[in-house]
Parts: sequence; structure tokens; C-alpha cells
Amino acid sequence: MSPVIKNTIVLVVVAVVVYGLYLVVSALDLTQATFQQAAEIRADTTALEEGVLADLRTLDALELDATLMDTPEYQALRDVVRPDTNFPASRDNPFLPVR
Repeated sequence: MSPVIKNTIVLVVVAVVVYGLYLVVSALDLTQATFQQAAEIRADTTALEEGVLADLRTLDALELDATLMDTPEYQALRDVVRPDTNFPASRDNPFLPVR
């Protein structure tokens, strides 16, 4: 084998090894970024959980008095009935221009 071919093969092998090392290093770099993002998400989630738990504790501390529903004023309340408007809720083809 000629020295030129041997040198070319060595150069290609070295280039492949260097490229492989580059891929490994960049993958490790992505892993670090992923761990950092996960830590930030975990911190945000913890803060959100604390807020929700504080709201739940506030709701738990509330005491409802049901005697309000026994008063004559509450018993006098009636539902409001809306009048029927008798018009169609949609058109046959909504994509046609309005006449």
C-alpha cells in the first residue's frame, strides 16, 4: 500500500474519532441543559403547589352557615324565566352570504 493511501486512511480515522468525540460532548451538553430545565420546572411546580395548598387551607378554614337558606327572604327567591325568542339558532349553510 502506498504511503498516500495509508496517510489518507489515518486522516479519515482521526476525523471520524474527532467527530464522534464532538457528538458525545454535545450530547453531554444537552444533558446538562435538560437537567437545568428540569430543575427550573421543578422549582416552578413547587411554588405552584405551595400556592394551591395555601388556597386549599383557606377553603378548609371556611365555615358555611346553612341557616341562611331557612330564612323567609331566601325562601322567597324564585328563578327568573327568560322569554322564548322563537328564532332559529343557526342557518342551513353558514357559509352563504347574509341576505
